[in-house]
Amino acid sequence: MADDIDPLRVSTDPEEFPATAALTRAAVDVAGVDGGAVSLLVDGAVARDLLYATDSDAVRIDELQFTVGEGPCLDAFNTDTTIAIPDLTDPAGTHRWPTFASDVVAELGAHSLMAVPITAHGAAVGVLELHRRTPGPYSLTQVEAARAIATALGPVILSELVPLGPSRTPSPGPPAGNYRMARGDINVAIGMLSTRLSVPINDAAASLRAHAYARSTSISSIAHDIVNRTTDFDFDD
Repeated sequence: MADDIDPLRVSTDPEEFPATAALTRAAVDVAGVDGGAVSLLVDGAVARDLLYATDSDAVRIDELQFTVGEGPCLDAFNTDTTIAIPDLTDPAGTHRWPTFASDVVAELGAHSLMAVPITAHGAAVGVLELHRRTPGPYSLTQVEAARAIATALGPVILSELVPLGPSRTPSPGPPAGNYRMARGDINVAIGMLSTRLSVPINDAAASLRAHAYARSTSISSIAHDIVNRTTDFDFDD
């Protein structure tokens, strides 16, 4: 189990986004799974953050997708399609993200995943991610129930991220107000690395991802330390 959760803020606290948390837990119940999370994606999935997770395994599953740059969450968001994987050890169903699938099984013992896109006002805003330890197909009832909750999550997410005044209407996009993306330091850290290593931005981003993956540490945790200069990481090793 991955207990090394980001020191910044990964919301496993239902009091922070209570309606989002309640719907996520409801999805876990109706889909017959062991845990779930709601990931916010904006700017074509370039910017991502985790709004709420029921447990540390759900946090790690989301973080692994963010780190390796592949997984059902990204595919569900980009294709606006529900993706249900009954067995992560079956190459036929995981050929698009073999590294992610093998890591989830080996590290967490989760064998089945479902990713359901979340939309609001016609725009994609995130993904409902569900995981189960035992392999096996999801029933049509479970999939439809998860989809119904994902549909309800869209406007709920916007209302909790951006409190609405009497003359305001929600619009999809990067959240405003007091909410701060837990992964907000990553772009800053990449820029710092680009300067430090004298490499292009894309190479700096790849270096950061590789560093996090090799050490089984979240990208956001490393980025936070780089930006705040609390640790001098050697990216040349």
